[in-house]
Amino acid sequence: SSTRLSLSILGRYYGQCCHPACIHRLFSLFSLLPHLPTTRPIRYASFFSGLDIGAFALLTLLPSWTYVLACENRRLLRERLLRCWAPHGLTSTYLYNDASSSAANLSTPADLCIFSSPCEPFTTRNRYKSPLSIARALVTLERALRYLTIHQPAVVIIENVESGDAIDGISSVVGAFKEYFWSDIFIDPVLHCGLPIGRPRHFWVGTRARLPNATWSPRVSSYSSC
Repeated sequence: SSTRLSLSILGRYYGQCCHPACIHRLFSLFSLLPHLPTTRPIRYASFFSGLDIGAFALLTLLPSWTYVLACENRRLLRERLLRCWAPHGLTSTYLYNDASSSAANLSTPADLCIFSSPCEPFTTRNRYKSPLSIARALVTLERALRYLTIHQPAVVIIENVESGDAIDGISSVVGAFKEYFWSDIFIDPVLHCGLPIGRPRHFWVGTRARLPNATWSPRVSSYSSC
């Protein structure tokens, strides 16, 4: 049935995307709410969206928000994404299949953006991992992040696997966006959020105003599994 199929997809992608508990932790650690508008609904966008499980955190974090833009290259997930988030404003007009496209870059502006680029090119579990696949993944991310230069959202969250290749590569990409103050952090949903399951993730948080504890010191982590 459609319900079983949706649950099957959710089970497959659980842990591969941004968990709501991780978003809650980031908002708390970096005091992100004051960076967002208070006089109108907050405009939210996601790139490499998947099912965007992390957006469930916004239901309790934000007083009022609307889903203005999403990007997902898998047709079945786009259908589920639209069905799930249409009540919060997402429409097919602003649901793109390529996060790095000019159409997505030039689309509607947002205040809060989450980028969940694929971890496959970086994870040690990928037997076909190569410098070329990593380079391609970083180019795709850099092209998606051009949205920041065009629309200048107030808060940006990027997440990927906790591995040396991901940390070094993504840090070098986001560091080029100097109009933002950046900080990065490792979060284990089990260790830090008390969840029964969940894969460790590395996060990059960018704001246009300085974070209270902003530090930018890219490093190679000793943790390298996804």
